[in-house]
Amino acid sequence: MSQIDLHPDNFEPDDFPIVVAIDFGTTFSPKQNIQYAKTPTLNLYKEVNGEYKMMEWGWKSKLVMESPSGSDHTQISQYKPYLDENITLTPWKNVVSIPDAISDYLRGLHEYAAEKILQEFGPSYSRKCFRYCLTVPAMWSDKAKDVMRRAAIRANIISESDHPERLMLVSEPEAAALYCERACKQYDLQDDDRFMICDAGGGTVDLIVKFGKNAAKFPKGIILQLIETFTYQIKPHFDGVEDQYLPLPRSDCFDDIEDPGAIGIDGGYMRLKACELKDTVFEPVVVKVLRLIQEQIDAAKECSAIFMVGGFGASNYLLERAKQEFSGVVKTIASPYKPEIAVVCGAVYVGMNPKMVTARVSRRCYGICFMDVFQEGVDPIGFKVHRIEGEYCTHRFSVFVKKDQKVQVNECVTRFYVVTKQDSYDTGACTLRIYSVNGQPPRYTTGLIELAEISLPGPFDSSHPLAHEISVKMQMYFGLNEIKAVAFIQGKEYSTTLRFTDGDTYNRPQVQYL
Repeated sequence: MSQIDLHPDNFEPDDFPIVVAIDFGTTFSPKQNIQYAKTPTLNLYKEVNGEYKMMEWGWKSKLVMESPSGSDHTQISQYKPYLDENITLTPWKNVVSIPDAISDYLRGLHEYAAEKILQEFGPSYSRKCFRYCLTVPAMWSDKAKDVMRRAAIRANIISESDHPERLMLVSEPEAAALYCERACKQYDLQDDDRFMICDAGGGTVDLIVKFGKNAAKFPKGIILQLIETFTYQIKPHFDGVEDQYLPLPRSDCFDDIEDPGAIGIDGGYMRLKACELKDTVFEPVVVKVLRLIQEQIDAAKECSAIFMVGGFGASNYLLERAKQEFSGVVKTIASPYKPEIAVVCGAVYVGMNPKMVTARVSRRCYGICFMDVFQEGVDPIGFKVHRIEGEYCTHRFSVFVKKDQKVQVNECVTRFYVVTKQDSYDTGACTLRIYSVNGQPPRYTTGLIELAEISLPGPFDSSHPLAHEISVKMQMYFGLNEIKAVAFIQGKEYSTTLRFTDGDTYNRPQVQYL
């Protein structure tokens, strides 16, 4: 369980002069020790005394797996998508749970980053000076965000006792938008202009290898090296016109190919014909991306600019195809400087000035369970209860914010409720249960999954007469990437306790999503 300690006025950003942004990606996360701006989201484990311990992460994980000792280790990847409840995947069957994999990776990444940062800043600073911005997908549920926060705690990035604002969860597209917003002067955007962020991940397009049966004889890791070289050197620069030349790693395996010229190998390079790359590698994926962009343009009605970000957002081919499709309806279609790091740089901007974002649209409807006056012919008879003040209906849903409702950052929605003493033994103790729903507000909470709860102690004592009423004030803070709630009764404040019961075993049984 995780406690949300809501004290919005006592956090001092000046106590944390260094903002550290972490873009935890599906395929890549921020840079380790290589020229490319990102490092693979990979964990390498080895069994030690009956337990699996992470030995390496990122690029070093790949190097070990490609070495003779790789067979003694287990490498895991692609675990971030399991937190997205909007997709289905094959069941997770691995040596560690998904939350443990995330916390292990974050621990390694943070240790590396903290060391490099302190080397630059010198002895005047320590990790106590760090404030963190951790990026999360916009479509993630509150439960998935809670898993990330707890993983950050287990990774020793922050502690349980830290103010929650020391770790901000930042929406990935929002961070990318802020990065692109810095370039608005260059692209002549005006106030109130709408612009779209197309975040195309680096793992979106991979090389279809043409070695055929010869590949079975290649040493371990050769194919991976070829795909990586294609990803970092060829994919961003392919324009759909020029043939590309893939440098081959030094290996005797290429000498055994009977007719290397037939598959385009000459002088240590493989020729990749533009028409083949276009038709079999790029176009199938690009068509899907363009279809998604069209859907967003149709929904938004007006769009002044499209910015391509992410690893594949650097692709010249994708940019040109977008221009071909949408230049007639969108004034500006561009890729900003270093689009592959747009999200992590934008997250830094959020940490430096959280007030840059003034409002957000709620992706879900939020409310609590309460009792309201029973309506004959409308409410189920099974929900009717007889109270001292009349007949009431249980399981009613009290709305705080609706889906797609615009809310200001740190906007507080307040509702007042009343607890009434029913008999001489009634203490008035109650639990305020919070729910969210992806749709319109329901009339009842039955069938909904409880998001959080606030337990309130009984305010009544023997001196209070029957039908004595005491007011309860409930407040929910929206406009952030995490919902915060607090209740007040008799001048005392009580905050939420999250109850994501399966957060520590986030291994959902799923079917392959095609």
